[in-house]
Amino acid sequence: MSAEARLARALVDNQRLRGELERVLAERARLERELGEARALEALGRQAAGVAHDLNNVVCAISGFSQLLLLRPGVDEAFRRSVEGIRTAADWGTSLTRQLLATYRGRSLAAAAIDLNAVVEGRKPLLRFLVAEPHRLEIRLEPGLPPVSANPTQLEQVLVNLVLNARDALVGPGVVTVTTCGVELDAAAARRLGDLRPGRYVRVAVGDTGRGMDGATLAHLFEPHFSTKGGGSGLGLATARDIVTRCGGEIRVVSAQDRGSTFEVYLPALPVEAAPAEQCVGAAGGAAAGEETVLVVEDEIPVRELIHDVLRLHGYTVLLAGDGAEALDISERHAGAIHLMIVDVVMPGMSGEELARRITAARPGIKTVYVSGYTDDLVRQHGLLPTGRDFLQKPFTVDELARKVREVLDSP
Repeated sequence: MSAEARLARALVDNQRLRGELERVLAERARLERELGEARALEALGRQAAGVAHDLNNVVCAISGFSQLLLLRPGVDEAFRRSVEGIRTAADWGTSLTRQLLATYRGRSLAAAAIDLNAVVEGRKPLLRFLVAEPHRLEIRLEPGLPPVSANPTQLEQVLVNLVLNARDALVGPGVVTVTTCGVELDAAAARRLGDLRPGRYVRVAVGDTGRGMDGATLAHLFEPHFSTKGGGSGLGLATARDIVTRCGGEIRVVSAQDRGSTFEVYLPALPVEAAPAEQCVGAAGGAAAGEETVLVVEDEIPVRELIHDVLRLHGYTVLLAGDGAEALDISERHAGAIHLMIVDVVMPGMSGEELARRITAARPGIKTVYVSGYTDDLVRQHGLLPTGRDFLQKPFTVDELARKVREVLDSP
């Protein structure tokens, strides 16, 4: 091969290698960008969880003390309305923290058999708070609906997001409607709605008398960060659809300009025998009282006082500690039995899990209920709580706390 040919071949090889190097550098730059975005999202998720944790402590105290005020005898109607307004606002705060967490978690919460009507009834005060004058909220529920499989927290989030979307669509005085019913979808109807199987479904529809939407808006409606509202995040409808599809359902939108919009959520129905009414989430149930001694370990003073008042109201003897060291001192000095310990998972100085191990070693018969403003799966994800232990998520209601205490005390 001549020198000229070797030089030409070397130039070609050099050009090819330069191209390969440029592609490698471009791929490296892309991966570094994605890594940076992933780290930023992870940091944002941790920050969201921390904010939600702190807000849950605040909301827990506000909501709990509001419920205790409503339990007082002889409360006049004007005072009751004011306190119920405070409790409803606290419920709205709870919904916001749940939405904040759900936005950054990227996975579903544990599902259960849900009475959809009970979810709507339970959130009726909050929905009326959101759809205030000059607007009107109308709720029509079909009785006797079969249960659906969903997480109650996420199902409430879907409901709230759709109602907020309907309210924001109103121009001047208008009406937001929430209706439920059971439907039977044949193969053709299931195909029209999306990737659904024929069968029995429960439908919840949220409609408004607003301005409606054109075809271009409908085409992008469920895209993350798409919003027709100035300053809106565009995550409400995207989050709602994600939750519904994870439940095996679908959302259908019917809308026309100047004729309002209706969002129809279809969720697969469970066999009625799979979840008796008394076992469905949202079903009413009383909280039993007791006479046992309970040690409460909580570093947040308002939450600690709330738990104290609730337990005293239900007949328990209560010992209070603000941290692990104080709890160990109380346990050592208390001469009688301590039947149950309620402990915050994350506390300064000593974690709830470490404290529980040390007190259980000294008092083998004691039982434990863990509480936290973090969700149970986030707590376990960070190794702070062994799977299978009794856990109560903040914010909790008066009845939820009393029922959990009684349930754990009565367990084998």
